[in-house]
Order: sequence, then C-alpha cells, then structure tokens
Amino acid sequence: MSEVLIDIARPDQSVIKETATILRDGGLVVLPTDTVYGLAGRLGDPVAIERIFAIKERPVAKGLIVMIADLADLKTVALQPSPAALALISRYWPGPLTIVLKAGADLPPNTLVRGKIGVRLPDHEWLRALIRSVGEPLAVTSANLSGRASP
Repeated sequence: MSEVLIDIARPDQSVIKETATILRDGGLVVLPTDTVYGLAGRLGDPVAIERIFAIKERPVAKGLIVMIADLADLKTVALQPSPAALALISRYWPGPLTIVLKAGADLPPNTLVRGKIGVRLPDHEWLRALIRSVGEPLAVTSANLSGRASP
C-alpha cells in the first residue's frame, strides 16, 4: 500500500498519473470529493468494486455512485436524463449533487439499485483530471465502514 498526498489547491500532475496507475492496475484509493473522503475504484473493474464492498462491510443492495469527468461521459453510464434531471444538472454540475438516473447497459450490477445509478460530476478539477487519466468513470462511496460516520 502506498501513500500519495493530493493537494487539491495545486494538483501535481505526477500525483494524478500515479493515482491513475493505481486505479488502472486494480487498486483502490481514498480521495477527497466535494462532500467527503471517498473510497474509489474503476467502474469497469468488478474485482475492485467487490473489494470496496468488502472493505466497507457495505450491503451490496446499497449500490455505489459513479463519478464522471465531463458531462459528455454521462451517456456512458446512464440513459437519457429527463428534462427535470437536465435542469438540475445544468444548475448544479459540476458540484456536490448526485443525480439518480436509469442505468446504461453493461454497468456492474452491484453499483445499481433497482436499475438506477447515482452519478456525480465533481467540482474539483484535479478529480476530473484523475478520472480522465484513468480513462473511465470511478465507482465511489464514502471512506468509512458502512453505517459509521464519514471521515
């Protein structure tokens, strides 16, 4: 396990690249989000997602949220949002708002709840740069044991 410190005010590109490599290699990372510290893995890595649930002692039925780098990435994880969802997206993204949408095809089932996925476009450029560097959205949840206070 390695430790890499992230300065969100002045993100270091080498730190973003190193963190992206950890994620692409199947690792998990703890990182600051708009609201809490999150435990994250690649959305397309079922083993990483299973590890998130195991580490958190999280019931699989709770699902995970997905963080995307750009609004254009929304179509990779969700079906066309309703007009109401689009209004919220245009008003509050990027930012700390998770929108629950009908999930797109080929998402890991344990990220979904009743065919829906929570999606967020974070308001941290370094985090969006990390997601771009990984090359796919991240599956994220708070970095605490399930049911306990978030750090």
